[in-house]
Amino acid sequence: MIASLFLSVAIANASDSVRVHSSPHLRVLVVDGTKAGATRSKVHESFATSLSASLQRQCGGPVGVRVVDQSSDERAAADLSAGVYDAVLVFEENLPADLRTADFSSTQAVSQVGVPVRVFHLVVRNDDPSLSTMLTSAFADTVKAASFQDALGRSTAMRVVASNLR
Repeated sequence: MIASLFLSVAIANASDSVRVHSSPHLRVLVVDGTKAGATRSKVHESFATSLSASLQRQCGGPVGVRVVDQSSDERAAADLSAGVYDAVLVFEENLPADLRTADFSSTQAVSQVGVPVRVFHLVVRNDDPSLSTMLTSAFADTVKAASFQDALGRSTAMRVVASNLR
């Protein structure tokens, strides 16, 4: 009986050691098939900074945005559904099929400068309407930000120059 009591206490103590990790930042997965480099990183960083500023204006306080770069959309829908990320930013003309389901809503934008024009989408889960509304509104402001448009313009100019060399 004493051994049984000892064993049940040991099991209870083991279950008490659950750790929860959280982040004060909004987590955005960026799917971008363009060549990795300083220019692409600058576009992604500029997006994060502009989105953070937009959210800060909406919320009245600081909101950090952390972007995670990925070159393919392979796990984007699964990770977004699981809550690994709060949103997915896809730099593609067409949104991948697994992100075009009833579980998600998306907003499309295009660059205002640069040739060729860059198309991108912000995808969020539909299970949190307030977060979806807030991010969609902030995204509209973010894509108009001069620093983000400038970074996009530089990235398209770099691609045009590179494609003319072929």
